[in-house]
Amino acid sequence: MNLNDHQIYAGIYPVTLGVDSFALGNGIVLSATYAHLMQHLIMAFTPVSPGQSHSAPWKQAKGGSTFDIRVQLYVPTNLQPPNHFDRLNVVWLVAALLRLKITPLVQVPVISNMAFSSIASSSEDPIIVAIENTTERLIPIENPSHVLNEPELLWVRNHWFNCGELYMLSTDFSMALLAFDSVTMLKKNSIALLVLWGAIEQLFSPAKQELRFRISAALAAYLEPAGEKRLDLYKNISKLYNKRSEVAHSTGNADFEIVTETYRILARVLIKIIEQKHIPTRGELEIAIFS
Repeated sequence: MNLNDHQIYAGIYPVTLGVDSFALGNGIVLSATYAHLMQHLIMAFTPVSPGQSHSAPWKQAKGGSTFDIRVQLYVPTNLQPPNHFDRLNVVWLVAALLRLKITPLVQVPVISNMAFSSIASSSEDPIIVAIENTTERLIPIENPSHVLNEPELLWVRNHWFNCGELYMLSTDFSMALLAFDSVTMLKKNSIALLVLWGAIEQLFSPAKQELRFRISAALAAYLEPAGEKRLDLYKNISKLYNKRSEVAHSTGNADFEIVTETYRILARVLIKIIEQKHIPTRGELEIAIFS
């Protein structure tokens, strides 16, 4: 069954909701709930034909993971998503913006076609699909809070739909947002650093010459007005780009602090692009640098 044909309830982990419920617009609602997702590893020892069930004895293997779901995201069947988005992609988009603005700890371990509170008493079998369910993640934490509070949720409500439209209109922005959102699920600092800089270059690298200066200057000019703070940011970004180059041309790993600094800078860029509903052009960046 395709969940896009049904109402969607997405479990959000490991956060709680600072209010009982919060409407994100267009019928999408975050609300408090409870469900416990168990992923235990079981082994059987008798071969069977394809499609048949393994018979006992079964033995539990060590490992697996569990998730206490305390927030659900409801997406109605009549939602009209941004251009060419389906409703499952809307779940990802909202989760990505929660990770971007509030905390990168957010995951969507499970999606159902029923509210989690109604499944136990329902006479119908639910459709339950496990998705983002890895517990080993690279987390550059800007905000460690596990509570989704109203001020940050207002930001998500004000911007998720326009962000979806921008995502569909701009390959540079969509690739940068996807890259940024994937970093917390990577296992190696050096790979995360290269992915983050790949996203930055997608947005701020109009030419292939003098990349360190062009990207560092453009980023600093985009994020800070002319003055000492811009110069300090330029110097810091140049330092981070040097570390990126060292990793790209060696087998060494990157310091976690370098990954975290780069992650925070890209987060600032993406938030500003989303708030302004505009991706800076090469001409605009050159004016910002040199005027």
